Amino acid sequence: MDEAHSVILPAKAIAKALGAELVFVHVIETHRPSETQPLDPVEWDILRREAETAMSGLAGKHAGAGEAISVSILEGRSAEQICGSMEDRHQDIAVVCRGHGHAGQILGDTARRILENGKTSLLVIPETTDTSAAQGFTRILVPLDGSGQSERALAVALRIAQSERADIVLVLADEEPHLLQIGPPEPRDNVLLNEIRQRNNRVARAYLDRQCAMLQSKGVNIRAVLSSDGDVRRRLVAETEKQAADLVVLASHGQSGFADAPLGDVANFLITRSAVPVLMVRRGMEDTQEHMFSSAQSKGVRGPGALRG
Repeated sequence: MDEAHSVILPAKAIAKALGAELVFVHVIETHRPSETQPLDPVEWDILRREAETAMSGLAGKHAGAGEAISVSILEGRSAEQICGSMEDRHQDIAVVCRGHGHAGQILGDTARRILENGKTSLLVIPETTDTSAAQGFTRILVPLDGSGQSERALAVALRIAQSERADIVLVLADEEPHLLQIGPPEPRDNVLLNEIRQRNNRVARAYLDRQCAMLQSKGVNIRAVLSSDGDVRRRLVAETEKQAADLVVLASHGQSGFADAPLGDVANFLITRSAVPVLMVRRGMEDTQEHMFSSAQSKGVRGPGALRG
């Protein structure tokens, strides 16, 4: 599959929904892995001209009527340059393509470093994504846990759904309650567990009903799923397939997330395991109408790129 093609079409759809400018970024590595000396200035100039020509051609090919796609050529190490260019733009999105190897899903070194940078929202697109129909997104799955972070991701998903005329599937996947297993069981153990399950189900359903009512008032078709059986991460991956979703939008951190970690376990699992594109929303992205959308094509690097408002 054409990797650039698989990245650009989903990126364009989300850029349009968020009112963002799409920027194709190419990084020229100044030190090659097998060399210790920097590139010769003449060779560097040739590489830069070739990159500008190739990227401008790619931008022209994918720019539709009334659309403008910018090109940015950076110099240095890919991850450092991309992270540096987005250092003070927490509302930006980086777009990367995720590969598939013999051991399963592969997130390249550059993409992983951008992810662990902890400052930039990320759209991760599997290289196996089917973009042949180019119909955009039709069903968006949004994991919720009642936290403000997950609701901010929902706000972003709403804008995409309105632009794409897509349905939204809300999934609240809760952990199975448990009691500390030390010593023999106590008489009220099962009663307590059932009471907790009933309470959690009641609160979760009321919460989903409120969110559904809000989305329906915005003219969006909505479906809600409550799941509380098994590992949350694997249930979300399974639910994505079951609901035939073609995009997942989730927060980088949930209710139990730590601010000093670049992302939570659930976000990390879905980014590396989901069969469909995943948009991970960090704090700050949803607070502004301006966005930078990245779609880079560097040789040997799974292409991130950029979007500027």
